[in-house]
Parts: sequence; C-alpha cells; structure tokens
Amino acid sequence: MNSPLPTCPRVNVLGVGISALNRPLAVKLVVEAVQRRQRGYICVTGVHGVMESYDDEQVRAIHNRALLVTPDGMPMVWVGKLQGHRAMGRVYGPDLMLDVCEASGRHGFPVNDNCSSLSMAAIVVMGSLKIWSPFENTRLLLNSTLRRS
Repeated sequence: MNSPLPTCPRVNVLGVGISALNRPLAVKLVVEAVQRRQRGYICVTGVHGVMESYDDEQVRAIHNRALLVTPDGMPMVWVGKLQGHRAMGRVYGPDLMLDVCEASGRHGFPVNDNCSSLSMAAIVVMGSLKIWSPFENTRLLLNSTLRRS
C-alpha cells in the first residue's frame, strides 16, 4: 500500500498551490515518494502556468492534484517568502531533472525514460544513471554509447 507523500506546505498563488520548497527539499521528497512507491506527478510552474490555471479550471485542477508544484520562477518564490516561507527557492525544471537522475544513482532506483536524448544528456552529466526503457532501440543506443565511453 502506498504511504502518502510527506506534507509540504503550499503557497496559494491565484488558486494554485505552489509547494514551498527549494531544490534539495524537492529532490528529497521525490526520492521519498519513489521509495514509498507513491504514484503521482510533479508540475514545474512559474507565472505562465499560474495564469493558465487562473483562466482554465482543468489546468488549475491538474496543478493542485500534483504531488509537488515546484516554483519555477522567482515571482513564485517571492510570494512564498512574503507568506513566511523563508527557505523557499526556485526549482528550475531541468535542474530538478538532473538532480533526480543523480539521486537515482545514489539510491539505486531506475529512471523510466522513453526519450533517448534525455537519457543521453543525463548519462553524459551523471555517468552512472540506470535507465529502464520499454523500447529496444533505446536500450541498444544506450548500451552502445556506454560501451564507447
């Protein structure tokens, strides 16, 4: 049975609950969710995502049902700090992806990847990423690349 994700306070920005966190805390919560086999998704959002959510109830619901809604933009961080979350920091999507890939190597869980270029970029940066892919051509490409390294 899945245990719930540890509570992360949220900052209300025009009806969107932005997680009051920073990069290290975001990675920690993702790792804990994987270890608990918690299903869900993460929204990485800034002003554009909040404005789309303000105009579209379905987009807002998608954000608010996410395990985490990371503040990918300084205006989100400023609102959080004004609401008393002093440790809140920007969590830029590509940085979070690389941090989670690196953490997957440390904690021994594979990254499910259906995009070989993403895998290749992560391997170049991390060097020790375990990748699971349902696509044979992706596995062949990754294996041949790793053998050449």
